Amino acid sequence: MKVHLTTLGCPKNQVDSELMLGLLGEAGFPLAERAEDAECLIVNTCAFIDRAREESVQTILELARLKERGRCRALIVTGCLTQRYGAEVMQEMPEIDGILGTSNLPAIVDLVRQAASRHDWATAAPPGYLYDASTPRLLTAKVPYAYVKIAEGCDMGCTFCAIPQFRGRHRSRPLADIRLAAIMLDGIELKGRCCVVCLGITTDGIKVPLGLWDGSTENKTVTAHLLADLVDRGLDVEQGVLIVLDGSKALRAAVNEVFGPVPVHRCVRHKERNVLDHLPERQRTWAKAILQRAYRSADVATARRLLTDLARRLDTDHPSAAESVREGLDETLTVLGLNLPETLRRSLTTTNAAESLISRTRHVKRNVKRWRGGQMVVRWVAAGVLEAVKGFRRLKGHKAMPQLVAALRARDQQLGLVVDVEKVA
Repeated sequence: MKVHLTTLGCPKNQVDSELMLGLLGEAGFPLAERAEDAECLIVNTCAFIDRAREESVQTILELARLKERGRCRALIVTGCLTQRYGAEVMQEMPEIDGILGTSNLPAIVDLVRQAASRHDWATAAPPGYLYDASTPRLLTAKVPYAYVKIAEGCDMGCTFCAIPQFRGRHRSRPLADIRLAAIMLDGIELKGRCCVVCLGITTDGIKVPLGLWDGSTENKTVTAHLLADLVDRGLDVEQGVLIVLDGSKALRAAVNEVFGPVPVHRCVRHKERNVLDHLPERQRTWAKAILQRAYRSADVATARRLLTDLARRLDTDHPSAAESVREGLDETLTVLGLNLPETLRRSLTTTNAAESLISRTRHVKRNVKRWRGGQMVVRWVAAGVLEAVKGFRRLKGHKAMPQLVAALRARDQQLGLVVDVEKVA
Protein backbone atom coordinates (compact mmCIF):
# COMPACT_ATOMS: atom_id res chain seq x y z
CA MET A 1 0.00 0.00 0.00
CA LYS A 2 1.54 3.31 -1.12
CA VAL A 3 1.38 6.16 1.37
CA HIS A 4 1.37 9.92 0.78
CA LEU A 5 1.66 12.45 3.61
CA THR A 6 0.59 16.10 3.45
CA THR A 7 2.01 18.46 6.08
CA LEU A 8 0.37 21.66 7.29
CA GLY A 9 1.50 24.14 9.91
CA CYS A 10 4.81 24.87 11.60
CA PRO A 11 8.26 23.21 11.54
CA LYS A 12 7.20 21.10 14.55
CA ASN A 13 4.67 19.41 12.29
CA GLN A 14 7.30 19.03 9.59
CA VAL A 15 9.52 17.12 12.03
CA ASP A 16 6.56 14.95 13.09
CA SER A 17 5.77 14.19 9.43
CA GLU A 18 9.37 13.21 8.69
CA LEU A 19 9.37 10.93 11.72
CA MET A 20 6.14 9.24 10.59
CA LEU A 21 7.56 8.79 7.08
CA GLY A 22 10.70 7.29 8.57
CA LEU A 23 8.66 4.85 10.65
CA LEU A 24 6.48 3.90 7.67
CA GLY A 25 9.51 3.43 5.42
CA GLU A 26 11.18 1.23 8.02
CA ALA A 27 7.97 -0.84 8.21
CA GLY A 28 8.10 -1.44 4.46
CA PHE A 29 5.42 0.91 3.18
CA PRO A 30 6.34 2.50 -0.19
CA LEU A 31 5.94 6.27 -0.32
CA ALA A 32 4.20 8.18 -3.09
CA GLU A 33 5.23 11.70 -4.06
CA ARG A 34 1.77 12.58 -5.40
CA ALA A 35 -1.49 12.15 -3.52
CA GLU A 36 -3.13 10.79 -6.70
CA ASP A 37 -0.74 7.81 -6.72
CA ALA A 38 -1.29 6.76 -3.09
CA GLU A 39 -3.69 4.23 -1.62
CA CYS A 40 -3.42 5.70 1.87
CA LEU A 41 -3.45 9.45 2.45
CA ILE A 42 -2.23 11.05 5.67
CA VAL A 43 -2.82 14.69 6.60
CA ASN A 44 -0.76 16.18 9.42
CA THR A 45 -2.90 19.10 10.55
CA CYS A 46 -2.52 22.40 12.37
CA ALA A 47 -5.06 23.92 14.78
CA PHE A 48 -3.26 26.88 16.33
CA ILE A 49 -5.52 29.64 14.92
CA ASP A 50 -8.84 29.76 13.08
CA ARG A 51 -7.25 30.12 9.68
CA ALA A 52 -5.05 27.06 10.31
CA ARG A 53 -8.08 25.00 11.33
CA GLU A 54 -9.95 26.09 8.20
CA GLU A 55 -6.99 25.14 6.01
CA SER A 56 -6.78 21.73 7.69
CA VAL A 57 -10.48 20.99 7.15
CA GLN A 58 -10.34 22.16 3.53
CA THR A 59 -7.29 19.97 2.82
CA ILE A 60 -8.99 16.94 4.39
CA LEU A 61 -12.09 17.41 2.25
CA GLU A 62 -10.05 17.89 -0.93
CA LEU A 63 -8.09 14.68 -0.34
CA ALA A 64 -11.29 12.84 0.59
CA ARG A 65 -12.50 13.31 -2.99
CA LEU A 66 -9.67 11.02 -4.14
CA LYS A 67 -11.43 8.17 -2.33
CA GLU A 68 -14.27 8.52 -4.85
CA ARG A 69 -12.33 8.99 -8.07
CA GLY A 70 -8.76 7.90 -7.32
CA ARG A 71 -6.73 5.00 -5.96
CA CYS A 72 -7.13 6.13 -2.35
CA ARG A 73 -8.63 3.52 -0.03
CA ALA A 74 -8.00 5.17 3.35
CA LEU A 75 -7.71 8.71 4.71
CA ILE A 76 -5.91 9.27 8.02
CA VAL A 77 -5.74 12.58 9.86
CA THR A 78 -3.02 13.33 12.42
CA GLY A 79 -1.58 16.30 14.27
CA CYS A 80 -2.87 19.16 16.36
CA LEU A 81 -6.44 19.22 15.03
CA THR A 82 -7.12 15.63 16.04
CA GLN A 83 -5.18 15.98 19.29
CA ARG A 84 -7.33 18.96 20.26
CA TYR A 85 -10.75 17.75 19.11
CA GLY A 86 -10.35 13.97 19.20
CA ALA A 87 -13.22 11.81 17.95
CA GLU A 88 -15.26 14.90 17.08
CA VAL A 89 -13.21 15.12 13.89
CA MET A 90 -14.37 11.68 12.74
CA GLN A 91 -17.97 12.43 13.69
CA GLU A 92 -18.02 15.66 11.69
CA MET A 93 -16.16 14.20 8.70
CA PRO A 94 -17.16 10.57 8.01
CA GLU A 95 -14.72 10.51 5.08
CA ILE A 96 -11.91 10.00 7.63
CA ASP A 97 -10.90 6.38 8.33
CA GLY A 98 -8.66 6.99 11.31
CA ILE A 99 -7.11 9.70 13.45
CA LEU A 100 -3.87 10.06 15.38
CA GLY A 101 -2.89 12.93 17.67
CA THR A 102 0.57 14.17 18.61
CA SER A 103 0.81 11.75 21.52
CA ASN A 104 2.14 8.56 19.92
CA LEU A 105 3.67 8.93 16.48
CA PRO A 106 4.94 5.31 16.23
CA ALA A 107 1.28 4.19 16.23
CA ILE A 108 1.02 5.46 12.66
CA VAL A 109 2.42 2.14 11.42
CA ASP A 110 -0.38 0.08 13.01
CA LEU A 111 -2.93 2.67 11.95
CA VAL A 112 -1.93 2.39 8.28
CA ARG A 113 -1.88 -1.41 8.49
CA GLN A 114 -5.40 -1.49 9.89
CA ALA A 115 -6.55 1.14 7.42
CA ALA A 116 -5.37 -1.18 4.64
CA SER A 117 -7.89 -3.74 5.89
CA ARG A 118 -10.58 -1.04 6.18
CA HIS A 119 -10.58 -0.93 9.97
CA ASP A 120 -11.32 2.31 11.75
CA TRP A 121 -8.72 3.17 14.34
CA ALA A 122 -8.72 6.34 16.36
CA THR A 123 -6.60 7.73 19.17
CA ALA A 124 -6.28 11.07 20.88
CA ALA A 125 -4.32 10.12 24.01
CA PRO A 126 -2.96 12.84 26.30
CA PRO A 127 0.05 14.48 24.63
CA GLY A 128 3.40 13.37 25.98
CA TYR A 129 5.39 11.86 23.13
CA LEU A 130 8.89 13.09 22.27
CA TYR A 131 11.11 11.22 19.86
CA ASP A 132 14.71 10.22 20.56
CA ALA A 133 17.85 9.66 18.50
CA SER A 134 16.88 6.08 17.62
CA THR A 135 13.62 7.08 15.90
CA PRO A 136 13.90 6.73 12.10
CA ARG A 137 13.32 9.91 10.13
CA LEU A 138 12.98 10.66 6.43
CA LEU A 139 14.01 14.23 5.53
CA THR A 140 11.70 15.76 2.95
CA ALA A 141 12.73 19.43 2.70
CA LYS A 142 14.88 20.34 -0.31
CA VAL A 143 17.22 22.48 1.76
CA PRO A 144 20.69 21.81 3.26
CA TYR A 145 19.40 21.84 6.85
CA ALA A 146 16.80 20.15 9.02
CA TYR A 147 14.85 21.08 12.13
CA VAL A 148 15.55 19.16 15.33
CA LYS A 149 13.24 19.07 18.33
CA ILE A 150 15.12 19.29 21.60
CA ALA A 151 11.96 19.95 23.62
CA GLU A 152 8.21 19.84 23.26
CA GLY A 153 5.15 21.33 24.94
CA CYS A 154 4.70 24.30 27.26
CA ASP A 155 3.94 24.81 30.96
CA MET A 156 2.78 28.44 30.76
CA GLY A 157 -0.94 27.79 30.21
CA CYS A 158 -1.69 31.22 28.70
CA THR A 159 -5.42 31.76 28.16
CA PHE A 160 -4.92 32.84 24.54
CA CYS A 161 -2.73 29.85 23.56
CA ALA A 162 -3.83 26.27 22.88
CA ILE A 163 -0.36 24.73 22.54
CA PRO A 164 -0.44 22.98 25.97
CA GLN A 165 -3.70 21.31 24.92
CA PHE A 166 -2.28 19.54 21.90
CA ARG A 167 1.46 19.49 22.69
CA GLY A 168 1.31 18.79 26.43
CA ARG A 169 3.53 19.95 29.26
CA HIS A 170 7.10 21.00 28.59
CA ARG A 171 9.57 18.14 28.35
CA SER A 172 13.11 17.86 26.98
CA ARG A 173 14.91 15.11 25.16
CA PRO A 174 17.43 13.22 27.33
CA LEU A 175 21.12 14.06 27.14
CA ALA A 176 21.71 10.51 25.94
CA ASP A 177 20.56 11.75 22.51
CA ILE A 178 23.64 13.98 22.33
CA ARG A 179 26.78 12.16 21.19
CA LEU A 180 29.49 13.98 23.11
CA ALA A 181 33.23 13.77 22.53
CA ALA A 182 34.32 16.22 25.24
CA ILE A 183 32.99 18.01 28.33
CA MET A 184 34.50 21.19 29.76
CA LEU A 185 34.03 22.36 33.34
CA ASP A 186 34.81 25.81 34.69
CA GLY A 187 33.51 28.17 37.35
CA ILE A 188 32.41 31.80 37.61
CA GLU A 189 32.27 33.84 40.82
CA LEU A 190 29.53 36.44 41.30
CA LYS A 191 29.08 38.40 44.53
CA GLY A 192 30.53 35.75 46.80
CA ARG A 193 28.87 32.82 45.04
CA CYS A 194 30.27 30.38 42.51
CA CYS A 195 28.49 28.79 39.56
CA VAL A 196 30.12 25.78 37.92
CA VAL A 197 29.35 25.71 34.20
CA CYS A 198 29.41 22.57 32.04
CA LEU A 199 29.91 22.77 28.27
CA GLY A 200 29.60 19.74 26.01
CA ILE A 201 31.23 19.32 22.59
CA THR A 202 29.55 16.88 20.23
CA THR A 203 31.26 14.43 17.91
CA ASP A 204 30.93 16.95 15.07
CA GLY A 205 32.35 19.87 17.05
CA ILE A 206 29.15 21.66 18.10
CA LYS A 207 29.22 23.34 21.51
CA VAL A 208 26.24 22.57 23.77
CA PRO A 209 25.75 24.10 27.25
CA LEU A 210 24.73 21.20 29.49
CA GLY A 211 24.11 22.76 32.86
CA LEU A 212 25.25 24.94 35.75
CA TRP A 213 25.19 24.58 39.53
CA ASP A 214 25.35 27.19 42.27
CA GLY A 215 27.38 27.06 45.47
CA SER A 216 29.54 29.09 47.78
CA THR A 217 32.82 27.91 46.21
CA GLU A 218 34.06 25.77 43.34
CA ASN A 219 34.17 22.69 45.59
CA LYS A 220 33.73 18.97 45.12
CA THR A 221 30.17 18.87 46.44
CA VAL A 222 28.87 21.52 44.04
CA THR A 223 30.56 19.91 41.04
CA ALA A 224 29.43 16.43 42.05
CA HIS A 225 25.83 17.62 42.23
CA LEU A 226 26.11 19.16 38.76
CA LEU A 227 27.58 16.00 37.25
CA ALA A 228 25.09 13.76 39.03
CA ASP A 229 22.26 15.93 37.68
CA LEU A 230 23.63 15.48 34.15
CA VAL A 231 23.70 11.71 34.64
CA ASP A 232 20.11 11.78 35.91
CA ARG A 233 19.15 13.66 32.75
CA GLY A 234 20.60 10.88 30.63
CA LEU A 235 24.23 11.87 30.05
CA ASP A 236 26.12 8.82 28.80
CA VAL A 237 29.86 8.95 29.52
CA GLU A 238 30.35 5.29 28.62
CA GLN A 239 30.40 6.27 24.95
CA GLY A 240 33.92 7.67 25.45
CA VAL A 241 34.20 11.30 26.59
CA LEU A 242 37.18 13.52 27.30
CA ILE A 243 36.78 15.72 30.41
CA VAL A 244 38.62 19.06 30.32
CA LEU A 245 38.97 20.86 33.67
CA ASP A 246 40.31 24.22 34.79
CA GLY A 247 42.82 22.46 37.05
CA SER A 248 40.87 22.52 40.30
CA LYS A 249 41.42 19.52 42.57
CA ALA A 250 37.79 19.76 43.65
CA LEU A 251 36.59 19.39 40.06
CA ARG A 252 38.92 16.44 39.54
CA ALA A 253 37.68 14.66 42.65
CA ALA A 254 34.04 15.20 41.63
CA VAL A 255 34.66 13.80 38.13
CA ASN A 256 36.30 10.71 39.59
CA GLU A 257 33.42 10.21 42.04
CA VAL A 258 30.60 10.55 39.51
CA PHE A 259 32.07 9.46 36.17
CA GLY A 260 34.73 6.97 37.26
CA PRO A 261 37.67 6.09 34.97
CA VAL A 262 37.26 8.64 32.18
CA PRO A 263 40.15 10.47 30.45
CA VAL A 264 40.75 13.83 32.13
CA HIS A 265 42.78 16.75 30.79
CA ARG A 266 43.72 19.75 32.90
CA CYS A 267 43.74 23.13 31.19
CA VAL A 268 47.33 24.12 30.38
CA ARG A 269 46.52 27.84 30.64
CA HIS A 270 45.29 27.44 34.21
CA LYS A 271 48.33 25.33 35.03
CA GLU A 272 50.63 27.96 33.53
CA ARG A 273 49.04 30.71 35.62
CA ASN A 274 49.18 28.60 38.77
CA VAL A 275 52.90 27.94 38.34
CA LEU A 276 53.80 31.54 37.49
CA ASP A 277 51.83 32.87 40.47
CA HIS A 278 54.34 31.07 42.72
CA LEU A 279 57.30 32.83 41.11
CA PRO A 280 58.67 36.37 41.46
CA GLU A 281 58.28 38.62 38.45
CA ARG A 282 61.89 38.30 37.30
CA GLN A 283 61.68 34.47 37.14
CA ARG A 284 58.45 34.22 35.18
CA THR A 285 59.70 34.88 31.65
CA TRP A 286 62.02 31.87 31.32
CA ALA A 287 59.67 29.54 33.24
CA LYS A 288 56.75 30.55 31.00
CA ALA A 289 58.81 29.88 27.89
CA ILE A 290 59.60 26.33 29.08
CA LEU A 291 55.96 25.65 29.98
CA GLN A 292 54.73 26.82 26.58
CA ARG A 293 57.41 24.83 24.78
CA ALA A 294 56.42 21.71 26.68
CA TYR A 295 52.70 22.07 26.03
CA ARG A 296 53.31 22.72 22.33
CA SER A 297 55.54 19.68 21.93
CA ALA A 298 54.69 17.07 19.34
CA ASP A 299 55.01 14.08 21.69
CA VAL A 300 54.36 13.24 25.32
CA ALA A 301 57.92 12.11 26.12
CA THR A 302 59.45 15.47 25.15
CA ALA A 303 56.80 17.43 27.06
CA ARG A 304 57.19 15.32 30.19
CA ARG A 305 60.99 15.69 30.07
CA LEU A 306 60.76 19.48 29.80
CA LEU A 307 58.26 19.75 32.65
CA THR A 308 60.18 17.38 34.91
CA ASP A 309 63.39 19.32 34.26
CA LEU A 310 61.60 22.61 35.05
CA ALA A 311 60.32 21.24 38.35
CA ARG A 312 63.85 20.07 39.27
CA ARG A 313 65.30 23.51 38.52
CA LEU A 314 62.65 25.18 40.71
CA ASP A 315 63.00 22.78 43.65
CA THR A 316 65.63 24.68 45.61
CA ASP A 317 64.49 28.30 45.42
CA HIS A 318 60.79 27.91 44.58
CA PRO A 319 59.51 24.59 45.95
CA SER A 320 55.85 25.63 45.75
CA ALA A 321 56.19 26.37 42.04
CA ALA A 322 57.95 23.03 41.54
CA GLU A 323 55.13 21.21 43.32
CA SER A 324 52.59 23.03 41.16
CA VAL A 325 54.37 21.79 38.02
CA ARG A 326 54.36 18.18 39.27
CA GLU A 327 50.75 18.25 40.51
CA GLY A 328 48.59 16.65 37.83
CA LEU A 329 51.48 16.69 35.35
CA ASP A 330 50.31 13.64 33.41
CA GLU A 331 46.79 15.02 33.10
CA THR A 332 48.08 18.19 31.44
CA LEU A 333 49.41 15.92 28.68
CA THR A 334 46.29 13.78 28.14
CA VAL A 335 45.27 15.48 24.89
CA LEU A 336 48.84 15.42 23.61
CA GLY A 337 48.84 11.64 24.03
CA LEU A 338 45.80 11.26 21.75
CA ASN A 339 47.89 12.22 18.67
CA LEU A 340 45.40 14.74 17.31
CA PRO A 341 46.01 17.38 14.61
CA GLU A 342 47.50 20.59 15.97
CA THR A 343 44.42 22.82 15.60
CA LEU A 344 42.09 20.44 17.42
CA ARG A 345 44.75 19.70 20.02
CA ARG A 346 45.07 23.39 20.88
CA SER A 347 41.30 23.72 21.17
CA LEU A 348 41.10 20.88 23.68
CA THR A 349 44.14 21.62 25.83
CA THR A 350 42.42 24.64 27.40
CA THR A 351 38.96 25.50 28.72
CA ASN A 352 38.77 28.60 26.49
CA ALA A 353 35.46 27.45 24.99
CA ALA A 354 33.89 27.28 28.46
CA GLU A 355 35.50 30.56 29.49
CA SER A 356 33.81 32.27 26.54
CA LEU A 357 30.50 31.45 28.24
CA ILE A 358 31.74 33.00 31.44
CA SER A 359 33.05 36.07 29.65
CA ARG A 360 29.66 36.65 28.05
CA THR A 361 27.95 36.21 31.42
CA ARG A 362 30.12 38.95 32.93
CA HIS A 363 29.12 41.23 30.07
CA VAL A 364 25.40 40.49 30.44
CA LYS A 365 25.32 41.18 34.17
CA ARG A 366 27.58 44.24 34.05
CA ASN A 367 24.80 46.70 34.95
CA VAL A 368 23.36 44.70 37.85
CA LYS A 369 24.03 46.63 41.04
CA ARG A 370 21.89 44.89 43.62
CA TRP A 371 21.99 41.12 43.97
CA ARG A 372 19.16 39.42 45.84
CA GLY A 373 20.41 35.92 46.57
CA GLY A 374 21.44 32.74 44.82
CA GLN A 375 18.42 32.39 42.55
CA MET A 376 19.17 35.74 40.97
CA VAL A 377 22.79 34.73 40.41
CA VAL A 378 21.73 31.50 38.70
CA ARG A 379 19.22 33.35 36.50
CA TRP A 380 21.79 35.86 35.32
CA VAL A 381 24.44 33.21 34.67
CA ALA A 382 21.87 31.23 32.68
CA ALA A 383 20.93 34.38 30.75
CA GLY A 384 24.59 34.94 29.93
CA VAL A 385 24.96 31.35 28.74
CA LEU A 386 21.93 31.64 26.48
CA GLU A 387 23.28 34.90 25.07
CA ALA A 388 26.67 33.31 24.40
CA VAL A 389 25.06 30.41 22.54
CA LYS A 390 23.84 32.86 19.88
CA GLY A 391 27.42 33.50 18.81
CA PHE A 392 28.71 29.94 19.06
CA ARG A 393 30.69 28.44 16.22
CA ARG A 394 32.02 24.95 15.88
CA LEU A 395 35.17 24.08 17.75
CA LYS A 396 38.33 24.97 15.85
CA GLY A 397 39.65 21.79 14.24
CA HIS A 398 36.21 20.14 14.32
CA LYS A 399 36.89 18.29 11.05
CA ALA A 400 39.29 16.07 12.98
CA MET A 401 36.71 15.14 15.65
CA PRO A 402 36.41 11.56 14.29
CA GLN A 403 40.07 11.10 15.21
CA LEU A 404 39.31 12.17 18.77
CA VAL A 405 36.38 9.75 18.95
CA ALA A 406 38.53 6.92 17.59
CA ALA A 407 41.32 7.68 20.07
CA LEU A 408 38.91 7.71 23.02
CA ARG A 409 37.39 4.41 21.92
CA ALA A 410 40.81 2.84 21.54
CA ARG A 411 41.60 3.92 25.09
CA ASP A 412 38.34 2.46 26.40
CA GLN A 413 39.06 -0.84 24.65
CA GLN A 414 42.50 -0.96 26.25
CA LEU A 415 40.87 -0.51 29.65
CA GLY A 416 38.31 -3.22 28.87
CA LEU A 417 35.37 -0.82 28.84
CA VAL A 418 32.35 -1.50 26.62
CA VAL A 419 32.15 0.86 23.66
CA ASP A 420 28.90 1.59 21.84
CA VAL A 421 29.99 1.44 18.22
CA GLU A 422 28.53 4.15 16.01
CA LYS A 423 29.47 5.78 12.76
CA VAL A 424 30.86 9.28 13.12
CA ALA A 425 30.79 11.33 9.93
